[in-house]
Amino acid sequence: MSGKFGLSTCKEVTHLVLQGEDRQLRMGERVKIRMHLMICKACPIFAKQVALMRKASQRWRHYAETADNPESDPGPKV
Repeated sequence: MSGKFGLSTCKEVTHLVLQGEDRQLRMGERVKIRMHLMICKACPIFAKQVALMRKASQRWRHYAETADNPESDPGPKV
């Protein structure tokens, strides 16, 4: 389902952005997102928040892995 003029709705774009975290989006899906982000004020903010959460999650995962295995962390340089 699309909004006026065949453009994607915020609900569709939100769904696609979240799916993009779990799988590689098809070219058409990426184009839909980009077109919508050019005309919407709220969705770019949502997409940035999702990217920020992904980065924070990756950093936390890295931190947890190095904390569990102190031998992999060289420690402070003296």
